[in-house]
Amino acid sequence: MPHGYAQRKTEIRKKLRAQRGEKSKREVARLKRLPECIPNEEKTATLNEVMELPYSADTGAERTAINQEHVKQLMLRDPTVKFTLLTTPMTLGIDINRQLEQLAERERDDDACLSDNDSAPISTSALTDVNLKEAVEQLVQKALEHGFPKNLSNSSAPLL
Repeated sequence: MPHGYAQRKTEIRKKLRAQRGEKSKREVARLKRLPECIPNEEKTATLNEVMELPYSADTGAERTAINQEHVKQLMLRDPTVKFTLLTTPMTLGIDINRQLEQLAERERDDDACLSDNDSAPISTSALTDVNLKEAVEQLVQKALEHGFPKNLSNSSAPLL
């Protein structure tokens, strides 16, 4: 048994007995057990002991920033906080112009992909077993044309 397990178990039982009141042991145990077993995924950081904000642990970032709305709230709660506009903006460590070029290029590529006929046909009518079988056969045929091993093509037979 892990160290302190028996002591923790005793503490939990005492808590349950104190909260039980009119409820049965089983009802209280069912209600309490779930929150105790699920870890709290919401992590918060306390700023100047006046404001808590959510944060993501282990992002690898050396610095973090908060949005302007949170800064305004913090300034209202703690009068010692002053907003200072930087003379030289901080770099994000990425080339924005290059990012914009990549996005524009990707958009052009996406437009070209829309004209490709690689997708399954789209229909608004209800599918029948025959339609489904034909669609699967077409997909298997395209996969074979693009190098899918022929010995594995029969593995779709149970689906049909």
